[in-house]
Amino acid sequence: MTIKEVFDSHLEKSSAHHDAIAKCNRAMAKAHKNAADAHTDQVVAQAHRDISEHHGSLAKAHQARQEDFETLRENLAAASDADVLGSHEGETRDMQHAASHIDILKAMRFLPAD
Repeated sequence: MTIKEVFDSHLEKSSAHHDAIAKCNRAMAKAHKNAADAHTDQVVAQAHRDISEHHGSLAKAHQARQEDFETLRENLAAASDADVLGSHEGETRDMQHAASHIDILKAMRFLPAD
């Protein structure tokens, strides 16, 4: 498995993970909205609306992150192996090669940017 395939597999799994969490939070938001609509006690209903709003925000955040991972996958697919891996022309290139991998990991947000 090439490094590009490893990155793609990780990005695909990360995208699916965030999509699943977004779906779960959307369901929780809907359930709390329904509970708020059904309550006769306005204090309890407001608490459910607040929780619904919170889960809605979490769903939006995870959906945005899922879309980020899909964009990264598209960019990775468009990149050539040389763009991803650099070249292996002797030992003098080893540090540049390692640095290029670090730059890729930073661009993909696996490592913090400087």
